[in-house]
Amino acid sequence: MQRYLVVLLVAGIIVAGCGIGYGEKFMGEMHVIGHQGGADGGEAGDIDGDGKIDVVVAAEEGGTVVWYRQNSPDDWTEYILAADLPGPEDAAVGDLDGDGKMDAAASCEGDMLVIMIQPEDPTEVPWPQAAILQGSELIGSAINCHMHDVDLDGDLDVMYCDKKGGDKGGIYWVENPSPKPVTVISNWVRHRMILQEGSWWAEPLDITGNGKSDFLCTARRNGHKVFWLERPEDVKQEWIYHEISGTVKDPRWMALGDISGNGDKMDFALGNHGGYNKITWFEHTAEGWTKEHLIANISRCMGVQVGNIDDDPELEVVANTYVGTSGPSQVLVYDRDADGNWEKSLISASMGEGDCILRVDIDGDGVASEFITTHGGKGQGETLNAIVWWKFQPASVE
Repeated sequence: MQRYLVVLLVAGIIVAGCGIGYGEKFMGEMHVIGHQGGADGGEAGDIDGDGKIDVVVAAEEGGTVVWYRQNSPDDWTEYILAADLPGPEDAAVGDLDGDGKMDAAASCEGDMLVIMIQPEDPTEVPWPQAAILQGSELIGSAINCHMHDVDLDGDLDVMYCDKKGGDKGGIYWVENPSPKPVTVISNWVRHRMILQEGSWWAEPLDITGNGKSDFLCTARRNGHKVFWLERPEDVKQEWIYHEISGTVKDPRWMALGDISGNGDKMDFALGNHGGYNKITWFEHTAEGWTKEHLIANISRCMGVQVGNIDDDPELEVVANTYVGTSGPSQVLVYDRDADGNWEKSLISASMGEGDCILRVDIDGDGVASEFITTHGGKGQGETLNAIVWWKFQPASVE
């Protein structure tokens, strides 16, 4: 049974279950996918091959990796792919064993990197799993895993960032052993791309224009850097470091898109969590990322995404905040006017602590114009520990 709980806000109205939040220019219709303790990072994809977008999410406090199967945009079935994991922080999806079915991986803050292999019937859970990397002697705190064919051998490798310092903080990839069995732990081999304290995010991107992926990266805490890694001839060796900015503070997620409107899709928006307390965007030119522009001063930004919400030529920026126990967190949309100024629409000020944002095609219209946000268990929001999706559109309140 669907529940409706109406809470009056400064920004408008939000409804738990399915609701509408009103901003200055945009409104957001919120749909709850599910709830998990400490919902963190995840990834969307058609897990069971039925043509609908699903989402796999890691839940740090619950110790689970969960697949939400979409029956319809307002009807989701929960499957626990793995349980009792040591602080799963982020999840990724892709075909690891080459059988044409989507598998999953999770990076755990409790020193583990684990894969989950989809069985013949994906609804038979938990899925077979293997901890391809484990132990405090190897991992400080693994976060933000994703799958990418780093060595260009035709199979997906598993990447992760280690946000600690010392001899562990950095960006790593673990080589897929295919055609050897992927569930045999000893078949996987780890390679370090860079030793960098506070490493947080690594986005694949062909920066040098040779048709091969480099990586656009952030490092938080004592790292406080935005940088990119150039692919070396031997990808199993250290990658070549190029600094973009060393003046940011606690940078987290970034989102690529043609924000400048000049056709260059290597601009990116950046959320800064602590100290800097800003959302900015970096303009890409022939000289690289030499210009940083302010979008907004905002406390403890976490996730950011870019997309075209209103079908005008300009891209909008979606953000969420992580306020924690001091109060509820926010979901916001920023739109740039003709003079280059960014206008804020506060969609909701009653959320659990914000984490990642995914841009997806939930309604199956062929356009990735919906956004999934995940929310943890701190704060005062009506969506504590929730995974929700939003349909944003221009506000038209009678």
